Amino acid sequence: FMMNGLGGFDAMHDPNSVLDVTTGQTGLIRIVNAGQFDHALHFHGNHFTVIDRDGTRLSSAEPGDTYNIKPGTTAMLLYKQPAGIYPMHIHSAQMETANGVYLNGVATLVIGR
Repeated sequence: FMMNGLGGFDAMHDPNSVLDVTTGQTGLIRIVNAGQFDHALHFHGNHFTVIDRDGTRLSSAEPGDTYNIKPGTTAMLLYKQPAGIYPMHIHSAQMETANGVYLNGVATLVIGR
């Protein structure tokens, strides 16, 4: 299980996978689940608002800190970045590990500078 083709530790050091945002800035995350399984993505230190599903704008935004995305679907989330470094990972134990190593599956970092 990977994010942008990378496992957790590699994704956490990849500039194309890490969300590096100015503290206080509002960011937009577009999620695409091109896989075969549901993925419950959990954002530490960040609450977000879901504004779009599968290219359709929601009539009312939905707040959360974990978003379950079904296979073959997309979503767009808005969030305001606090200062600090926070993990973003999947909330499924077997998908957060690789070869038994924790946080080496679907994971990355969200950084507020």
